[in-house]
Amino acid sequence: MNAGSFFADIYIYTITISLVLIGVFVVIKILKEAGLINLNALTEVNKKFLSNISSFGEKFNFLKKIPTNKLAKKNIKLFFSIAAITLFSRLIIFMFAFLWNYFNEGDMQGFFKSFEKLWVRWDSPHYIYLAENWYVNEGTAKIFIAFYPLYPFLMKILNFFTQNSILSGIIISNVCNCFASYYLYKLVSIDFDDKTAFAAVKYMLIFPFSFFFGIVYTESLFMMLSIMCFYYLRKNNWLLAGFFGFLSAVTKNQGIILFAPAVVEVLMSLKIQNIRYALENKKRLFIEFLKKFTYIIPIPLGFGAYLTLNKLVTGSWFKFLEHQSSYWHHNFNLIHDTLKYHFDYMTRESYSGLTKVSIWFPQLALIFIVVLLMIYAFRKVRGSYILYMLLYTVMIYSTTWLISGGRYLLCLFPVHILIAIMSRKSKYMDFALTFTSLVFLGYYTISFLQGGVL
Repeated sequence: MNAGSFFADIYIYTITISLVLIGVFVVIKILKEAGLINLNALTEVNKKFLSNISSFGEKFNFLKKIPTNKLAKKNIKLFFSIAAITLFSRLIIFMFAFLWNYFNEGDMQGFFKSFEKLWVRWDSPHYIYLAENWYVNEGTAKIFIAFYPLYPFLMKILNFFTQNSILSGIIISNVCNCFASYYLYKLVSIDFDDKTAFAAVKYMLIFPFSFFFGIVYTESLFMMLSIMCFYYLRKNNWLLAGFFGFLSAVTKNQGIILFAPAVVEVLMSLKIQNIRYALENKKRLFIEFLKKFTYIIPIPLGFGAYLTLNKLVTGSWFKFLEHQSSYWHHNFNLIHDTLKYHFDYMTRESYSGLTKVSIWFPQLALIFIVVLLMIYAFRKVRGSYILYMLLYTVMIYSTTWLISGGRYLLCLFPVHILIAIMSRKSKYMDFALTFTSLVFLGYYTISFLQGGVL
């Protein structure tokens, strides 16, 4: 066994075992937060550990109570401020791409004429086709049933006004990006101060693959809906949480994962003090749980709606799986095996350096970073956030031929929250994280323009 193979095995087993242990401890954390674990029954060591990682919801709530009318005005002003920052960040990325194309490719087209050439590639043409023709069950376009319907449906509606699918997609993506930034700020503000909330927005906007937020891709729509679902879960507004969870589930396949943290938040809302309290009030608690649970059932029903679309268009409930397997080579795979073929592809001479650095390397690096962030999260955020991170990561990396892991992890919003928390330790940490993110954002933007990032 050579040194490279030994390192790969150590890395793979470390990640795999870490994910299993995180799963065990996140269950313990959730049960603790829900009042279903009695710390007095545990050892002193475990008591100290669990008390450190327990949720600290209201303790760090810095929001002041202000009159409703003033709060509304404050929210409007806040939204437009964050929206301006968000749109300006997208404009900088677009200008960066335009100037790179102008000086490196000698392309003399104007900004708007070059936009389609630079940004409408890979999955974007598929969404444009769906917006203009919808789903079909014949020809090469039949494989597009593998794409979830909400984003192209919104494009189709907006096309009545714009008569331009690319413009419709750009408008939808950037408007959703503004709302995603705004609701991320509001979500973080529940537990932290406004500086941490703004930092979370910043790190979301400069994430190395964040250029996807401004173009014809579903990332900004899904990011907005998933954050809104979490925000209303935290506010105990189960109706809106279920509604936005449903929409998330008809936007991307990861949307159904929101159901798990939703159940956890419902359980935590019961404010169970201990096991004895739960047993003494089991009937009342069960009825209360069922009432709230009813409102979040639409989340998995969103996936059911997508299956219904498959049935209506193709005659098969799971036709999308067939196309994902035959065309995109996506099948279920153990994470261990996924990481193993990543190391294998990194050493193959048949793959260019651009492909290795743009696809295989970031996917190997990002899962390691996410695992570290999940461990760090035990002392910082609620169990529902960590559970979402765990299930989301496992779902992404449990597939064959994974080539878009960086783009998928872009929408894992707790990552941006945790990076923001880390950045608040010192201005040097903030500078280092910001600088590193910007450098990789610039690199992967150029890589995408060259066809290196899917």
